[in-house]
Amino acid sequence: LFAADLIRFLQKLSARRIVLCGVSMGGYIALRAAQRSSDHLAGLILCDTNASADSNEAKLKRFESINLITGGGKAQFIEGFLKGLFSKKTNEENQKLIDQIGRIISGTDDDSIRAGQLALASRTETVSFLSAISVPCLIIRGAEDQMMSIEQAEQVDSQLNSHGILEITDAGH
Repeated sequence: LFAADLIRFLQKLSARRIVLCGVSMGGYIALRAAQRSSDHLAGLILCDTNASADSNEAKLKRFESINLITGGGKAQFIEGFLKGLFSKKTNEENQKLIDQIGRIISGTDDDSIRAGQLALASRTETVSFLSAISVPCLIIRGAEDQMMSIEQAEQVDSQLNSHGILEITDAGH
């Protein structure tokens, strides 16, 4: 659905030959959009994302998050999410940023957060499509990303027309 919306949006703009950048969940969307319609792509940037579907363990964790939010535990969900989001340096030195992101998530409608978790849990892999992407690609990863491993980035990099993985020091997800 998100990929279809993105494609319609690009068509509405009459966008041609764009470099599409997807961060985290946006990377999943960018890959699915590229799979469905790559005519508009001149390049692809994938940041802190991967092409694999969630493992059963990861799906169960997402469903636990949905249940937690449904049961009134949104604050607990946000606290856990924020712990894995940032680098050690950010966690130690930039509480203002962490609080700001926490407020944004807190202000997000519970149904939207649950729908996002469900979308993430139910997505299918795009690994089998990677070799069909012919445009130049850049893979970016926070060196301290706890949500997307270097192995996941390497899997994507190995199958794309990529210029390697750019790791950003002192950066999380």
